[in-house]
Amino acid sequence: MKVFVFNPEHDLCLAHKEAHYMPPQSALQFANDCCSLMRFFAEEGDVCIPASRFGEALSTKQTIEAIIPWGWNPTLRASLLQQGAPMELLPTAQQIDKVRCFSDRSLTTSIHNQIASKIAHCTLPPSICTSLEQVLHLCQTYRQAVLKSPLSGSGKGIRPVAFPLSMNEEGWVRNILRQFGHILVEKRYEVVQDFAMLFEINQGKVTFIGYSLFANRGFTYAHNHLLTDSQIQSQLQNLMPTLHLDELQARMMRVLEDCDASIPYLRVGVDMFFCKASDTDEMLINPICELNYRHTMGHLSHEMLRRHPEWVGKQFTIEKPSANHSNYTFSIQ
Repeated sequence: MKVFVFNPEHDLCLAHKEAHYMPPQSALQFANDCCSLMRFFAEEGDVCIPASRFGEALSTKQTIEAIIPWGWNPTLRASLLQQGAPMELLPTAQQIDKVRCFSDRSLTTSIHNQIASKIAHCTLPPSICTSLEQVLHLCQTYRQAVLKSPLSGSGKGIRPVAFPLSMNEEGWVRNILRQFGHILVEKRYEVVQDFAMLFEINQGKVTFIGYSLFANRGFTYAHNHLLTDSQIQSQLQNLMPTLHLDELQARMMRVLEDCDASIPYLRVGVDMFFCKASDTDEMLINPICELNYRHTMGHLSHEMLRRHPEWVGKQFTIEKPSANHSNYTFSIQ
């Protein structure tokens, strides 16, 4: 059997790096409440659990063929080892270091430049800054900018700002520079449509899985549209008829071949968006605003629709605890 581990705290664990980092209770509750989401990747006989309950998989006495988490990080590896996971089923510390390296948003700068050199009508790439002075200069140039921590979770490491920055915003920049040594600055665009290309990297081979059409609330995930790949392609092509999606997909696959951490069943999602140029109203594309070196809600939505084609046209949403319910839930509406 395969063991599918739902650890949505993954991005936070990568940002903190320490193997014994303790994620916030809300993230652990989300993992516990919604671990059944992993069933859309699993087959009959597989087990879907949060990281904290891996011991339950061992107690079945069945042979574990593979461990497939939402994402690999040092915290998860240490936790699974402590609970008795077989060493041979876990990636090495060096492989997980590669995951952290490929997850650093700084990588999006070089990938953006590679893609933009071949694909027309791209947005400006993010700039990597190592000092507050560099950040302020770019913010003054752009007037409206987005600051990004190299690693973060749940959108908390992303800040839209307007020049001049407040003392609080400058303090935040200093903290990021102290923690990581660099920070990303991007020109802010008004997003018309968010979407993603979905991939799997397995034994050095990059496979294109499909598309994801989603919406953010600010810089935080809101929901996915459950649509077929052809339906998504049609919507995207209508927004930017001159864009050759197949060419963009092929170029992204070639780039990802150099981002192989040699970990089996590794999912990768590349977030992109369409926006309009502020001066000409021309449609532009950001070919990589986020590189998610893990499973994504897009991968999940794609698997949902593959197994339940009758859900086409609906929305997949994660619902947080509220006055009406104390647990995280998900809905298809």
